[in-house]
Amino acid sequence: MADVVAEDQTQEAPHDVVPDTSSAVRAPAEDVSPYIGGPPRFPRRYVYLAAYAVLGLVFVLGIGIFLANRLGSPTGASTPSGTVRSPTSGTPSGAAPPSSTHALHAPLSQFLDISPLKGRAAKAFTLRNASTGAAVSLSSLSGHVVVLSFANAQCNDICPVLAAELHQAASRIGTTVPVTFVTINTDPLDTKVGSPPIVHQPQLSSLPGWLFLTGTIHQLNPIWKAYGVAIAVDETTHRVSHNDPLFFISPQGKLAWSANVFGDETARGHYTLPKAEIARYATGVAAYAKKLAAPR
Repeated sequence: MADVVAEDQTQEAPHDVVPDTSSAVRAPAEDVSPYIGGPPRFPRRYVYLAAYAVLGLVFVLGIGIFLANRLGSPTGASTPSGTVRSPTSGTPSGAAPPSSTHALHAPLSQFLDISPLKGRAAKAFTLRNASTGAAVSLSSLSGHVVVLSFANAQCNDICPVLAAELHQAASRIGTTVPVTFVTINTDPLDTKVGSPPIVHQPQLSSLPGWLFLTGTIHQLNPIWKAYGVAIAVDETTHRVSHNDPLFFISPQGKLAWSANVFGDETARGHYTLPKAEIARYATGVAAYAKKLAAPR
């Protein structure tokens, strides 16, 4: 990938697209069972019918590809049409380029999937600092731009990518701009106050003023719902999965923009992102945070 890019100070035109939050989780107080296993299952007979249909389609496509390769290659041997993007080595030669949304040199608004939220009031919350147990409310952060993100207490999701992006964004913002980074726990199986692994993640633990907040399911569920965070827990592995929105909240507690955190998932479920893309994303976070903090 390309080297780290310089900061982009371009002011992008907003897009009147508000994120769809209709898929947010709904669960009764202290009951984690709705998160287990994800969406409801179809009746078994429909699963069998679908499986047979897929197998038949795969068989027909396989025959077609075999014949095409035999007829199209002088030696009769099949040839690869390209390679997929490697999560750890960027985009190899011959691979399809990244999508236009996350193309490295796309405008910052496009790269971050920025959506304007028209100054609606941010959902208020009062949760616990996972390290100290102290209560932290959104209103207590009044006067600061709040960059709000979501991650698991175990830091086994998008957390490593998010940590690198927030760490670099903070260094670009500096100490003269009042910005607080807040990450809310997304793990319904680990909501306790204590010392979860995420608070020891080096790039987050060294981030000045960073807060990791948690609470009971009863406290967390309406926050997940309000911010459009959909959560599911694998019933076999108990691995938690969720979407990864990020929000910019004004010093007056108003929602300004939403963005999406993204990464490349390995076969083992670990997330990575090339350094140049992490730097580009951090540049965008810093630019929007500083824009929101600037006097108007």
